Amino acid sequence: MKSPRVEPSDRRRILLLATPVMLAMGSQNLVNLIDILMVSRLGEAALAAVGLGSFLIFTLQALTLGAATGVQTLTARLHGAQASATLCVPLVNALALAVILLPAVSLVLFAIAPLALREMHADAVVVSHTTDYAQARIWSLTFIAANFAFRGFFTAQDQARVFLYVMGAMHLTNIVLNYGLIFGHFGLPALGVAGAGWATTLSAALGSGVYVYLTRRQLQSVLRQWRAQWTPLLTIALPYSLQQFLITLGAAALLWIIGQLGTSALAAGTVVMNLMLLAILPAIGIGIATASLVSQSVGAGEPARAAYWVHETLKLGTLVLGCVGAPLWLLPNTIAALFIADPATLALTEWPLRIVGMGMIFEASGLVLLHALYSTGRSRHALAVTTGLQWLVFLPAAYLLGPALGLGLGLTSIMTAYVVYRAALAATLWLVWRRRPNPHPT
Repeated sequence: MKSPRVEPSDRRRILLLATPVMLAMGSQNLVNLIDILMVSRLGEAALAAVGLGSFLIFTLQALTLGAATGVQTLTARLHGAQASATLCVPLVNALALAVILLPAVSLVLFAIAPLALREMHADAVVVSHTTDYAQARIWSLTFIAANFAFRGFFTAQDQARVFLYVMGAMHLTNIVLNYGLIFGHFGLPALGVAGAGWATTLSAALGSGVYVYLTRRQLQSVLRQWRAQWTPLLTIALPYSLQQFLITLGAAALLWIIGQLGTSALAAGTVVMNLMLLAILPAIGIGIATASLVSQSVGAGEPARAAYWVHETLKLGTLVLGCVGAPLWLLPNTIAALFIADPATLALTEWPLRIVGMGMIFEASGLVLLHALYSTGRSRHALAVTTGLQWLVFLPAAYLLGPALGLGLGLTSIMTAYVVYRAALAATLWLVWRRRPNPHPT
């Protein structure tokens, strides 16, 4: 089969899809920093509570991420097949699942939160603040799942900038409500830590409302004759949600392993991991663009075109992440000094940052191939490879090389193992992809 011809506009199309997603996700990091800045004025216990509560809610949110991938894949296939009459069906199925399941789940979590948090932390003040914060944010799960589904719907049709605009409106609302509900401004009650949680929940609800308004005509046309068709959606969404949940738990386990090396190592490791998560945002955006482009090609009955998009996004992702990673291995101390004042702790970040910077190209390859596999129906392969390598290989190796054997390399040995793991993941995903490089819908 003849390979598709490379067009100069193709990379521009990839970037037009990836950039809004990257900017929207990057803006979330900025809002998180603003949240921390505001809550820090309430004291250390409040700050610790928001940190713990945010991690718990983030872990729960990981279980809803499959909505975005499932809706994006199925909608992009319909878009590629020019099936405009049924384009909204995957979105309606995802929204129905969210509305049916998540309010009840949120109610159960709200009820058990106080008891569960008392088991997790000894400080009664921190537990009280965390309970207030988590119970407020628990009600956002339905809206967050819906917003993920809408993100998938719009990015599937090359309209990722809609996601960026709605996220921008949500973030501005969140900041204003934070200021009002935490401190009692604008005639709002001063709720303290709980106010930060309610601000996030209300801004998520606003986002859902905006999305519903933007798609109201399409939703109405589908709802008139809608019948639940959840199997295709769940086939893609459930493995992806489980994978994201296990990756999140794996990140928590990695921080625990680093923490066994001491407080300074944990502080240095936290900075390294957060810088790494910021650096891979372009790869996440390009990965999401890959999912849309590949699924559209599959839906249009052009498997060779789907394979072409994977090759192009791989090349672009590797180039972009190579450039992003360069400052980390060229100027590690300069970058880390923005977050760490203590010279001894700063010294611990130098080689881990260099190593992570040099490994950015593997992050790009892995994320692009992961989205390509999910978009072509090979979700079980992607789940098995990612979670298997993380939990059965990397985390045990990190524990052995770090605290267990006491080789004296500490954080450097752990981050070296991490980059080797990401390289192995990229190589394995490539081998899985090469088994069927011209995909067909499954």
